[in-house]
Amino acid sequence: MEENEMKILKIVNKSNNGVISEEDLADKLKIKCPILRSYIKDLRHKRHIKYSGSTDKGHIIELTREGKQLLEKI
Repeated sequence: MEENEMKILKIVNKSNNGVISEEDLADKLKIKCPILRSYIKDLRHKRHIKYSGSTDKGHIIELTREGKQLLEKI
């Protein structure tokens, strides 16, 4: 797993109730949204995160059970 993917998982886990918007996540990582979306797509494919809604700040990202288990192992 790439370093940025691990950072995404850790930030989502530490955020408010394990939920964060794409825009807030991009601000914290200091990367642009199109690049962030490619990482999110990979993590969704691996079933570590999921979309749980949408706002004016982009999709709402949430950890799945598999993502939480992966963070516990690390």
